[in-house]
Amino acid sequence: MNLWDKTTAGRGSNEIASALWNYLTTKYPVLAPGTTRELVLWSDRCTGQNNNFIVLTMLTCLVRQGIFTNVNHKFFVTGHSYNDCDRDFGNLEVKLRKNSIMVPSDIDEVVVNARSEKPFECYRMPANKFKDFMELSRHYRRPDTLKVTQNLWFQYEAASLQNILTRENHNVVSQAYTVSVNF
Repeated sequence: MNLWDKTTAGRGSNEIASALWNYLTTKYPVLAPGTTRELVLWSDRCTGQNNNFIVLTMLTCLVRQGIFTNVNHKFFVTGHSYNDCDRDFGNLEVKLRKNSIMVPSDIDEVVVNARSEKPFECYRMPANKFKDFMELSRHYRRPDTLKVTQNLWFQYEAASLQNILTRENHNVVSQAYTVSVNF
């Protein structure tokens, strides 16, 4: 669990991208030559946090940096988005209501102890860990026809860094978009 308070950062797409970046780049080192690693990421369709070009940009950077050779970002069908983390957050909310929170570190303790099996790891994200993926996304030439919120699946591959494969459903590849980076 990456935690921060409102005085450190907000809860938008840039912050979510930063939290994902921080977790994934800490957990997974750059790949050795000739090795492969795939990331499959499932998200709900919240456009303000997950389903947007800023997170898409961050995920392409994971491939460009050599942390993953292939990233598949999949979205639940709207109305069918209940997953394991929803259960975890529900349990966490119950625990928070039952505990008296006096200082921010009390929240950390409740989160760590929210489940008895596989306790959560807590990481307090300092302000310097938030990257400006929003600014970075402005350097990517986004095709006018790429409608991020109309797709349920994005795929990025090291073998074709300029392309983003999209699917409007979970069955058939529907479109490949060329995205160029301007620096």
